[in-house]
Amino acid sequence: MEKKSESLIMEAEQSIGHVEITVPVRGVQERESINTLDVQKQMRVYRLENKDGFGPYTLFWDRGADFPRRLLDILMGHNEDTVNHPNRSTDKKLWKQWKLNKYRIYEDWRFCFADMPSLRVWFDDETLHLLKDVGVNIVEYEVPKDYVMVGDKQALFKAEKAKKVLTSQD
Repeated sequence: MEKKSESLIMEAEQSIGHVEITVPVRGVQERESINTLDVQKQMRVYRLENKDGFGPYTLFWDRGADFPRRLLDILMGHNEDTVNHPNRSTDKKLWKQWKLNKYRIYEDWRFCFADMPSLRVWFDDETLHLLKDVGVNIVEYEVPKDYVMVGDKQALFKAEKAKKVLTSQD
């Protein structure tokens, strides 16, 4: 019979998300249950930005980018459509998290989407094509979940905690 106190035994439970570990400590078996879902503390988010990290709205509103008229009309329409394109305070789920969050220095956070379908609902094919023509691409980031706020239509992530994973080039 194998001595359990001399070996580390890992037994994956049949239920998803938990691993039970038996660890010998000074000859005594101690069992600890670990939620393996906690190990997955990163999430992928998707953002539209140029090579300098500026998103389309910042480029237009704050940087005075010279966008084609059609793209300007689309972005202006987004600004007026707070139902389908809410800002931080009109996206109720996002606003609630923002008010509760202790890291509320706005400049440290970037708008993004929690998944590609959400990005594609916000920006249709025509808009994505026009943005690509002015150097704005889809960028995928990996961010600790504690530094992502997901709203009803969009999300925010803390830029200094993010790692760029992929930039679309097609």
